[in-house]
Amino acid sequence: DYGGRYSYGNQPFICRLNLELLQSPLAMVVSLLELDLALANYDQHYNFYYQKMMLKKLGFEDIFTPESALLVSKTVEVLQETGLGYHEFFYQLSEQFNYGWRENSSLILENMDLPKADWQRWRELYSLVLNQLPSDSLVQIGNTLTHYNPKTALLRPLIESVWEAITYKDDWQPFQELVIKLQNKQ
Repeated sequence: DYGGRYSYGNQPFICRLNLELLQSPLAMVVSLLELDLALANYDQHYNFYYQKMMLKKLGFEDIFTPESALLVSKTVEVLQETGLGYHEFFYQLSEQFNYGWRENSSLILENMDLPKADWQRWRELYSLVLNQLPSDSLVQIGNTLTHYNPKTALLRPLIESVWEAITYKDDWQPFQELVIKLQNKQ
């Protein structure tokens, strides 16, 4: 959106606002007190699951340390600063993953033309979190990166191009190809 409501940093706020707005129609069938109680722990739950999801996109399963929380925060900050595409960043992180990242943080995303930002601090944080894990966990990190960062992301332009082919030409081929890509996590 052009107003920035759904930008990286505003997502928790806008999700909560949407849930609060949803309370009005739901109040016709559920008491407002129950709805308020359901939202009482929203921030805590959102933050927990957001951290968990972002860590998986960064390749880490079940590591909750102050450094991992800082890495998530720094990732969002750097993406906001640079305007770098969210899906492209994570896909490139997955594609360029290599075992040398533990020993040399400058190798992290070395083949990506990164817009100006504090990438060195981000790389150091990533390496720090990476080195908190046993070295035999590197295979799992690579697998996690691949699993949570597919090449194809369902972004608006892609969806519209598939829908346009169906609407104007009754051509379902792009849709079928997209389904195959998504099933194969391409």
